[in-house]
Amino acid sequence: ISLKASKVSEGCAMFVRRGAFEVLEERDALFRNFLRSSPELRRVFREVLAKWPDFVSSILPRMTTIFQLSVVRHVASGEVIVLANTHLFFHPNARHIRLLQVMCFAQLVQELREKHRGANGGRLPRAIVCGDLNSAPSSSAAQLLVRGEVPSDHADWDFFSQFAWRDDDDAVELQAEAEPGEGDDAVGGAAAEEGSEEGLEPLPEAEWAKGKGVTLRSPAGPLSDAYVGTGLAFTNYVQGFQATLDYILTGGAWRVRRVLPGPSEEELMP
Repeated sequence: ISLKASKVSEGCAMFVRRGAFEVLEERDALFRNFLRSSPELRRVFREVLAKWPDFVSSILPRMTTIFQLSVVRHVASGEVIVLANTHLFFHPNARHIRLLQVMCFAQLVQELREKHRGANGGRLPRAIVCGDLNSAPSSSAAQLLVRGEVPSDHADWDFFSQFAWRDDDDAVELQAEAEPGEGDDAVGGAAAEEGSEEGLEPLPEAEWAKGKGVTLRSPAGPLSDAYVGTGLAFTNYVQGFQATLDYILTGGAWRVRRVLPGPSEEELMP
């Protein structure tokens, strides 16, 4: 169980059947720390620092999103598998933030796959990547995972100008016009963490990518949606809102034999 970096008892949980899998490594990472510190994402962060200085100084330190990863060995076959889980930021006008979160998430997954290649007979371990992405399948965050890249001029980057954060009495209040279709739950509390970018210069304007965002290419490459083509209508159904926000994705040569069916709208009606 990995709690978010906030005052609420909220986070991610991963359960492993010990009789079937041996846990080789467990790793948790905070989005706000990893984006700043990852050498592989240094250029991305420098361009973000240049284009959205207020995000880096005022919003990023308050982000509580956690990434939870485990590396396991299948006892029967000896195969090594990387498991990853997360719950991305919820706000409908934070699509640009979820894009950065997905990029960090994919980087962590790929780092563990490369690290444990030797324990897998020299083969890159397969991965199962899942979580509540608070993103519709058509969103840029979901597309970065399944297509592997998002351009710097994608429309979702424009949301950086529509999003602001204000703290009142340790509560999060997001001052933005909510749009239907993405996001459903709130993170209570704001965990402010002062971040220093000393020694890290914003990317010179001459080196910026076009548009308001940054070009992202997932280090994990395109992943496959286990539920594609199954007719899953939604994963979230509350107060008249329904959408697919939760995913099980695979990396490597997986063959999905079957999936649990989702409930129908009729089954959820009182």
